[in-house]
Amino acid sequence: MKLRCTNNSIRFRLRKSDIEVLKSNKIVQETVQFPGSDDLLFSICISENPDMYASFINHEILVYIPSKMADEWINSDQVSLHNHITTIERKSLTILLEKDFPCLDRTEPDRDDTFWELAQKK
Repeated sequence: MKLRCTNNSIRFRLRKSDIEVLKSNKIVQETVQFPGSDDLLFSICISENPDMYASFINHEILVYIPSKMADEWINSDQVSLHNHITTIERKSLTILLEKDFPCLDRTEPDRDDTFWELAQKK
């Protein structure tokens, strides 16, 4: 799973194996370890909440996807999910989840773990 943060937005790109873990465990998680410091965790979780939302607590970015929305996304050719959330400061946080495509400008050693077949449809 890849994470990109920019301009008050968070973007996750999930490989096929990440989607399988999410489907079976209802959560997929990655950790970035910093020397001499705390770890940064980022997770996607299927929840019973009716809305897609995110939190940042105890060094963890956690995105919650409603179970119906997650099921439709996981079991279809739908490439992405997104939502805009209003923060306490009345700013907008954009959340984007995407199925990962292979890079076009370099060889992808594990292309089979990307959604290359969906990339060809675009």
